[in-house]
Amino acid sequence: MASVTITNKVDEKTNNNATTNKVDEKKPNKKKNRRKRGNEDSKNQLVQEREERYEKLLYQAKKALYQQAKTAKSFECAKLARKLKLKSSDQLQERLSLFKKFPITTVVGILIFRLGILNLNPNIQEVAKVPIPQEEEEEFVDKLLSQ
Repeated sequence: MASVTITNKVDEKTNNNATTNKVDEKKPNKKKNRRKRGNEDSKNQLVQEREERYEKLLYQAKKALYQQAKTAKSFECAKLARKLKLKSSDQLQERLSLFKKFPITTVVGILIFRLGILNLNPNIQEVAKVPIPQEEEEEFVDKLLSQ
């Protein structure tokens, strides 16, 4: 339904009264889009939201851990280089070369595995496919974290 409203306005410039007819149309109340229980689209939407949140979490965690691991690796290499200058040793040289060769992405993968972020994955099938870190890598990360 439409209702007509008549208003009198005074024009400030000319001080004349002007009558205007205004038509008001009632707009239907719009309800917010809410998820309904049991609706398949809403279930798919929930699954998709969970996956997006997990991907964001994983990305942020990898990014932060990569930065920290890179910093730790550079400090450890510098510390070993200083020790090597004071006294040259084959063991220190071997350890320094091992630190330089070891990829940071492997360290990040092990740390994400240890933190349990992979267990938050909404796709259970993908969690089962994640390779378990090898003992050698675990020992290296333990040495890196302990120092």
